[in-house]
Amino acid sequence: MGEPQCILPLKERPPYLIVFGSKHNRPLVYTKFSKNLLKACRALGIERIYDVGYPCDLSTTEGQFKGIEIIPMGFQPHQVVSELMLTSRGGFLDYSRFPRDLGKSTVFAAYAAHGLVPVLTDYNPSEADGVENNKHYLVADENLSSLDLTQLQQVADNAHRWYQDHNLIKVAKFYGSYFNPEVKPDFGN
Repeated sequence: MGEPQCILPLKERPPYLIVFGSKHNRPLVYTKFSKNLLKACRALGIERIYDVGYPCDLSTTEGQFKGIEIIPMGFQPHQVVSELMLTSRGGFLDYSRFPRDLGKSTVFAAYAAHGLVPVLTDYNPSEADGVENNKHYLVADENLSSLDLTQLQQVADNAHRWYQDHNLIKVAKFYGSYFNPEVKPDFGN
């Protein structure tokens, strides 16, 4: 989705949420985790959800999300997805199938790169990758509604800082070091 140079603070973004991911995980957001999604929307004051990716059946959402418009975007060019992320407050993600691997998620990385508040369906024990609950992401539970915009901004900022040590240049240097001993990876430096 790219690495934007300019990121607006959450208070300057419209109350939109992105649901982005694989054709296997994303539909679960609207079925198994619909209550979590609704909690996230209420806590963040969300008025619109952009569903991005392989088209999924959204008929199960009818009547559940009163006052929240759900816009199925389907597949879009990366520039369009990047712009949607830059003009949204949060990104919602179910990564429960991959415990301890949130730091390897490209969706989480895209949310972090774009300064979104990443909201997950459940706690993901990924501290080994430097990703911590309530610091780099939030869980859509009862505690979410107690956070104000300043606290949400802090989580978005922490996620974005985490991403800076995992951006494309640093990852390329890491893999390049396997092929060229003069290339030194600089994760966390």
